[in-house]
Amino acid sequence: MPGNIWRLTGIMYLWVIAKRILGLAVEIVTGRRSGKVAGYLDSYGVSEQDLGVCSGGLKAAVEDARKCRRALAVYLHSPDHVDTERFVKEALMEPSVMAMLKTNFTFWSGTVESQDAYVLSQKIEAAGYPLFAVFYISRDDMVMVLKAEGLISAAQLYRRLSEALDTCTSVAQSHRSDAIMREERARLREQQERELEEAQQADREAAARELAEEAARMEEEQRVEELEARKVMLRSTIPAEPNTDEPGVVTLKITLFSGESIQRRFRKTDSLEHVYNLVASHESYDGTDFYICSFPSRHLLRTATLEEYDLYPRAAVVVRAISSV
Repeated sequence: MPGNIWRLTGIMYLWVIAKRILGLAVEIVTGRRSGKVAGYLDSYGVSEQDLGVCSGGLKAAVEDARKCRRALAVYLHSPDHVDTERFVKEALMEPSVMAMLKTNFTFWSGTVESQDAYVLSQKIEAAGYPLFAVFYISRDDMVMVLKAEGLISAAQLYRRLSEALDTCTSVAQSHRSDAIMREERARLREQQERELEEAQQADREAAARELAEEAARMEEEQRVEELEARKVMLRSTIPAEPNTDEPGVVTLKITLFSGESIQRRFRKTDSLEHVYNLVASHESYDGTDFYICSFPSRHLLRTATLEEYDLYPRAAVVVRAISSV
């Protein structure tokens, strides 16, 4: 008796293993293990090519929809549901619906036993089958615009697909408008930042010019002050002008840079240094280096006397800038 029990147990165990292997083979053949709908729909006389089903997993379908800028239609197939056969034959296989899917959508489908379809059903909180959904695929997200659960007719499915397509078009236009607005705001912000930088640069340059101008003004003021102080000192070195009736008086006519002429009396024994100091202390003198010459043009040295250059008793001299030599 115990031997029979062990033999019976062994037979039952082998039967369970064989059943599982057979079930696995059926799943592979029918498509349950891969998640594809084609294995189930073959019995209805329709193929993936007929429906335009995107090959590969859900991720590949999403990428294809994004690349082609199309809405993504998804059919979640529940092979054991009572309404599945009617939905496939009467709605999904209707020519106008098939044409709508192939022309306007990236279409993907999976069985509820497959991982992709199961995860998606949980994400969209599927509550009934057959389930048909449409998603708008943006750059980094997918937005559901249609979820049809339960048995619906071909006309209803076609109408709801058309509405979903219109919704996706509106959403796409809205996204494009938002993108244009974002680009415009970014462009405006860049322009404002550029204008601000230009204004700040202009302010910095203006401030630098003001500093430079102020430094130049202060330098010029200091130069003028020093020049005026030097003029005062030079005037103190010039001897008093002699009287006209004094013996040995020289009358000099001096033509300055500006063309203005001044006339003054000196003694013939006076050094030309006094004449130079007279010119350098004149109110119109601006500090330019100069020399004095007589007619004909002859450079008069500071150390000589007026008599040595034959300027007695009357002569005319000209002041010339050294840079004009």
